[in-house]
Amino acid sequence: MPDLGLPRLVLAGRTVTYDADLPIGAICWRRVGIEAVDHRTGASGAYAIVTIALQLGIAGQGLPSITEETKYFLLGSETPRTVKPGGSPLSLERFALTKAFVPDDTLLFQFSALGFNSHKIHIDRAYATDVEGYPDLVVNGGLSTLLLTEFARNDLGVRPRSLKLKFLAPLFANRTMTFGAEKGEGAWMFTIFDDQQRPAVEAEMSI
Repeated sequence: MPDLGLPRLVLAGRTVTYDADLPIGAICWRRVGIEAVDHRTGASGAYAIVTIALQLGIAGQGLPSITEETKYFLLGSETPRTVKPGGSPLSLERFALTKAFVPDDTLLFQFSALGFNSHKIHIDRAYATDVEGYPDLVVNGGLSTLLLTEFARNDLGVRPRSLKLKFLAPLFANRTMTFGAEKGEGAWMFTIFDDQQRPAVEAEMSI
């Protein structure tokens, strides 16, 4: 991540394309880099949108098996530390299938360690609450993505070709997150709700 003098990092969105399998035990190559930096100024001051591109492929093969594009907001330290919900509470009745899950401190720590993610909002409750103003530890966006894809794979039998996510609001440790799925034309639409049934993540999975 570039040093732009904007110390606060917020995940905004992610797009993943699955073109081929990565077999267990295969030797792989990895390319990652900054694709774009968009400087902006809003009501709370300067901020930037940074796009990171990642490719994973099998050694000896030039084309990537998985391509990922992730967008982050980089915010200044003066940005107000207020937690805004993703929207009003919604009914879950329209979804073909729902599933509830409660992420705890241990899971957040294990996932952060697995990805070498040392961001304190995921592992240091005092920092998350006292410094950043969150009510509890923040669930990793990558963990939400993994749980959603496992929900699709295990409960729906869906094998995705691509996945596009928009992160609307944070989810927190030790609070219920509910996954809702509804089938569209050639794709499954997902929403992850917080413990108040407010949308926190929206996703589209092509199949």
